[in-house]
Amino acid sequence: MKLDSKIQLIQQETENYTKLYQQEVQTREAIEKEHKGKIEDIARLEMELQKAKLEMQRLDKLLTAPKLPSSLIQSSRVSAINNTKLSEHVAKVSKKTFNDTTTLAKELIWAASSDLDKAWLIFLWISQNIAYITTDEIEESKFRFNSSKILKEKKGYCLDYCYLYAEIAKEIGLDSRVVTGYAKSGGFEPGVDRFGDPNHHWNTVLLNGSWYLMDVMWGSGVVNAQNKFEFKLRDFYFLTPPDQFLNNHYPQEKRWQLVDNTISLREYELRTLFYEPYFTNKLDLIAPLESIVVLDKDPKMQILLNSEEPVSLIAEVETRTGKVPNSTLVSRKTQNEYILEAECPSKGVYSVNVYCKKKGEEKNYQCCFKIKVECGAGSETGKSGFPTAHAAYGENCCVLMEPKTRFLRLGKKVNFCVEAPGADSLAVIIDKKWNYLQKEVGSFLFRGAVDITGKDVSLFGKFNGGANYDSILVYEAY
Repeated sequence: MKLDSKIQLIQQETENYTKLYQQEVQTREAIEKEHKGKIEDIARLEMELQKAKLEMQRLDKLLTAPKLPSSLIQSSRVSAINNTKLSEHVAKVSKKTFNDTTTLAKELIWAASSDLDKAWLIFLWISQNIAYITTDEIEESKFRFNSSKILKEKKGYCLDYCYLYAEIAKEIGLDSRVVTGYAKSGGFEPGVDRFGDPNHHWNTVLLNGSWYLMDVMWGSGVVNAQNKFEFKLRDFYFLTPPDQFLNNHYPQEKRWQLVDNTISLREYELRTLFYEPYFTNKLDLIAPLESIVVLDKDPKMQILLNSEEPVSLIAEVETRTGKVPNSTLVSRKTQNEYILEAECPSKGVYSVNVYCKKKGEEKNYQCCFKIKVECGAGSETGKSGFPTAHAAYGENCCVLMEPKTRFLRLGKKVNFCVEAPGADSLAVIIDKKWNYLQKEVGSFLFRGAVDITGKDVSLFGKFNGGANYDSILVYEAY
């Protein structure tokens, strides 16, 4: 019995040691396997990191290359946009249906004679065929790009536009990247609104060694007051000059600003928001450069503006409840220089809105920019506003020096002073009585003191040897 017990004890211990040994072997194998997996992961990550470094170096080299001037970018893009062969080709391709980007790319590319043509063909096809989904934008983390679905349904979100452009570009040999950032829409208030998370996406494309910017979604159309998408080609957003694109597109990565002097997000938030017509009409705001103007004592302000081409300008002062009548006066000092004056009727917050259109065009005026005004004072008399200016005032580059108030006191003598190049004669007419102003020798200034004897007060002028007098300004007397 004693021997058998010892044998059983030895067998039991042997089994225990065997189990422990097997467990140790399994643990070691698991550790070695995990370690091997980690080593492989580290090696893979190091390779990916090296690839990323090489790509970053390539991008840095491209982004630091000499940048093309805006004029050259403009002429390049205009040549493609105005190419009727390309637009006619896109119209034909748009009549067909596609299930994949490879087939679509092959159909588009044959009309192109350059990479610039290719870039425009893709932009034009997407902008005329893909409708924007106006419901709430999908979160980027939940976004799943499916080009076949987009081509079938012909609608998509912001990111769909970007990835679709990049995928078609890749098919035809172009390098296009998707950029994430912050966009200022029409309702953005500089100096008031702040950005949180990025709210928009757009594309860059590499052409002839230089990066160009575009926003295919914004170039496709607009969302109307009923929150419905309307197709409207806006080629302004194709290869937009970087300094203009930075007006309402700020990338998370500063490198994609593509300007020599980059700005911070806060600077971007504070900048005056210019709308598309400001750039297409080649305007240049000289002053004020601030997006918010504070008027402590004087309720009047001036806006100085230049234009490369002849334009018609109007301005309005607006409150949350509506427009303030006769609150602005637009003077054209020379063919290209404008003075816009605005007056706030009382203490409060206002918006001075500037509108323009090309000279001689019949279409409606379009908003160019807005300036917020915080006014701490109003008119001392309680009567504010400028005289009503007629067409001859702007057409003949007249500039009113005084009186700049719309309301004149009956029985008072008022000094008139007007700068009027090309004027042969100026006269203040009160109840059919003509009071001629005297022209200063060697200048364009006309001056004169006039007794306000009636309620109907108007300034008329005769210009450039003409036979008739034209109405320039209209006042009210009280």
